[in-house]
Amino acid sequence: IGFVTAFRDITSQYEKRKRIEYLSTHDELTGFYNRHYMQESKNKLDNEENLPLTIMIIDLNNLKLANDVFGHKKGDELLKKAAKFLTDTFRPQDIIGRIGGDEFAIILPKTPIEAAKKIIKKIHKESYKYIAEPINLSLSVGFATKINPEERIDSIIREADADMYHDKQINREMV
Repeated sequence: IGFVTAFRDITSQYEKRKRIEYLSTHDELTGFYNRHYMQESKNKLDNEENLPLTIMIIDLNNLKLANDVFGHKKGDELLKKAAKFLTDTFRPQDIIGRIGGDEFAIILPKTPIEAAKKIIKKIHKESYKYIAEPINLSLSVGFATKINPEERIDSIIREADADMYHDKQINREMV
């Protein structure tokens, strides 16, 4: 009478699975959420209890130029600086995502227009302090706020995107 016990270490398989799960919702370079996760979050947060719901679209100016002139390693460094700045700027309850090569989206629950304007002033004032030698961080920012439950969240996102492009045009000379 007896028994046999077999053990198998599955630590590496478990870690690989966790890594795959993480990458399915996150951007590997910045650690921010990815476009897919942001789509899901926008739909989850689109309810009356999160109003006013502000959406910000932020574009990293001159990433292509940095990549062309200094190489992709410098462009990645610039993206990481942008990620650090955005992490330092926004609240823990705000959802930050990298939704394109040089574009970020932030979902800010319970954030009125006045608060959003203060955040944008802070971004324009302080982003230049973050430097990926020899490039200062430069961001174009747009936002829109959903105040009424009847408003469509996709319309708010389009409005925020258009506002970002307007900011990019205004600051084109400075950039």
